[in-house]
Amino acid sequence: MSLVEFSKPFIRTERLLLRAWQPKDIPQIARLHQNPHMTQFLPPLAPCQAEGFVERLQQHIDNHGWGVWALEYLATDPASPSQLIGFLGLNSLDARLPFSGSAEILWRLDPAFWSQGLATEGAQAVLKHARQQCQLTDVVSFTVKDNWASRRVMTKIGLHHQQDADFDHPALSKDSPLCRHVLYR
Repeated sequence: MSLVEFSKPFIRTERLLLRAWQPKDIPQIARLHQNPHMTQFLPPLAPCQAEGFVERLQQHIDNHGWGVWALEYLATDPASPSQLIGFLGLNSLDARLPFSGSAEILWRLDPAFWSQGLATEGAQAVLKHARQQCQLTDVVSFTVKDNWASRRVMTKIGLHHQQDADFDHPALSKDSPLCRHVLYR
């Protein structure tokens, strides 16, 4: 495992901490990607793929200085530890996508933490970081057309649906119910 422990947080909000990846995060990420609430909008990630997935996310951060960070919910009780609830951040895009010169903002949260404004809170902080620290001017987000919760977050953080740019995701089969995506910019 090439991940190392980092003590300094990268981005912090009132309720969230976005930080570098740690080896202890891998089992939780594997569980998250098997949750049926998640897989209704995303292809599942096999548990044996979780380590490589997390290592690629950390490698992107190491290479670019920005990326998709581990997302912790900060406990309100000082006696309780914070807990990993997913991930959130910025990603370079697959060259097969027509808007591949942009950076993608994305999030995946444990469904137990949905509908609490956490994705919006974290995404707003990441967008601010993207503009002020990384000088990223073209940020997009996309999801399966029926993922209305994520689409609401995209709108709340100031992105707008680019209907003429909706697309079939090249990594998915045309007959997959997850193939058609909407683009927000």
